[in-house]
Amino acid sequence: MVSGEKTPLGRIEPFLFGVTLPAATLLYLATKEPILAAILPCLHGGWKTFRTGLWLLRSDPCRSRARTCFAFYTAAACWKAAAAALASVGLSVFVAIRFGVQPNISEFAALMLVLTGGVVLNTLLGLGSIYAALRCKIRVWVHPRLRTAVHGDLRLVAQIGPFRRDFNHAIFVVATALVFPLVGAGALGLAALTVGKNPGEVGTVGAAIVALVLLFGGPLAMIPCYAWLSSRIIARSPQECWPAMTLDHSRQETRAQTSWPEENPMQCTSDGCNDRATFHVTYVESRRCVSEEHLCEEHARSKLTSYPTLQRNQTTTPHVLEDAKCFDIDLIVISEIHPQQVVYLREVGGDRRVPMLIGIFEATSLDRNLKGFEAPRPLTHDATAMIIRAFGAEVQDVVIDTYEQKIYHAKVRIRHENRLLVVDLRPSDAFILALAFGCPIFFTDEVLDKADKLE
Repeated sequence: MVSGEKTPLGRIEPFLFGVTLPAATLLYLATKEPILAAILPCLHGGWKTFRTGLWLLRSDPCRSRARTCFAFYTAAACWKAAAAALASVGLSVFVAIRFGVQPNISEFAALMLVLTGGVVLNTLLGLGSIYAALRCKIRVWVHPRLRTAVHGDLRLVAQIGPFRRDFNHAIFVVATALVFPLVGAGALGLAALTVGKNPGEVGTVGAAIVALVLLFGGPLAMIPCYAWLSSRIIARSPQECWPAMTLDHSRQETRAQTSWPEENPMQCTSDGCNDRATFHVTYVESRRCVSEEHLCEEHARSKLTSYPTLQRNQTTTPHVLEDAKCFDIDLIVISEIHPQQVVYLREVGGDRRVPMLIGIFEATSLDRNLKGFEAPRPLTHDATAMIIRAFGAEVQDVVIDTYEQKIYHAKVRIRHENRLLVVDLRPSDAFILALAFGCPIFFTDEVLDKADKLE
């Protein structure tokens, strides 16, 4: 298991930073250009974090989480670049004075302007990232060594060992985004007052008090706000940020038959709820995962009860089949405490929804396909699709044409040369093949009418 605190890279990085700062100082002494001296620490401090964010943007199949994490990683990169450059400036000035060289403060004006811009950019990105994480109910994990720890494969996030909470670099982004606007406003207010013509006036004294309160009281006032945000958007481990990545199919099957382990239990993502999450909901649009929720049983029941009334954007044009309606996958619910899972299908271009009970293996296979995961070796449904293609055939569509005793039956129509072959399958297996071949799913009008009457 890869440890988050004791990897060889973790021991090397402080050494590299210890080399970068002296090198930047020597460069300043040689060139008297502080901006040149700050470039090396900036790149060292921010580039790896930004590169990890780019990798996540490409690798994470949940697009809302990928964009939110990328914004956090970009903000963290700006923060680290500014901090590294500031440390380089401080060390350069200190060494210059020690060697009897009087630094020209005007030389640092442009650099300090750049640093201020970096902090402002970090603050703006941080505020936007915080809003996105709260809106999407995402807990974020930020660390520049994440890509190295999982060897470039996000699915291996379950193998990362425990990190200390303060190793989540998202805390720097959140703290800076909350504190800097208040401190910056207080500092600007004091700076404006120092150039005033009548500093003794009552209005000026009142403005000075307000500026001092913002400057020194603002950070203290933000402590409760930081604690509230920390409990909602800062993950305690990488597994809490990417929970779906931590379960492979064999572990899913074992957990369905026995019990789920108690190690690193996830908390319900509903506001104010600290119960364990036992239901994992995947929202789907255009056959791609767009968001996830992890809920306790009480909030899951409430969510699924109100689900039929939720309005979702639909941009897909329905396929046409005589005496049938086109449906597509809309929602998958995977439960840790019930043997049966649920897939919801929604009428394309309509409002009807059809829930269907399926097994844990089929649910996780659907979930894997919708999130774009690829197994190292072909799984059962992957092998079935490969065999169909090997014979030069393809799945034309899936038709749910029978509903008896509250059980749906599916027909998979396979086109081979000039022949149309019809195979009777369970709907869950048929849906996975529909995803593999990108073909439509139909419910006959007779089945929909019968299901409506029985429901």
